[in-house]
Amino acid sequence: MSYDIDLTIDTGDESPHVVEEFNITYNVAGMLEYAAAASPYNLGWLSFRDLYNQKAGQVSAWCGFILRELRDPDNAAELKKLEPENGWGTRSELIGFLERLEYATKRHSKTIIKVY
Repeated sequence: MSYDIDLTIDTGDESPHVVEEFNITYNVAGMLEYAAAASPYNLGWLSFRDLYNQKAGQVSAWCGFILRELRDPDNAAELKKLEPENGWGTRSELIGFLERLEYATKRHSKTIIKVY
């Protein structure tokens, strides 16, 4: 299973237009929650699901806060424990994913996030 994350815009049609789309395994959930809880910038978002219907411009800052915690060497040992044994959804993969998501949310700051 995985998170499907879309950056969307309302064009007046039945369905919103997808500007960018992303996908990452649910296996990163523990690391994401740990990093969000460790951040001094508590936005109340601990999961990708919490981003549903948020403006991308707000989400870009959240991505930056999470990336800071994921890259912090003081968190490395705890994050390593949260990596899945099967290797699907490593800390490195989550960092790369969040870097791409942060870039897209800055680039398309007025889009709305949808998470499925």
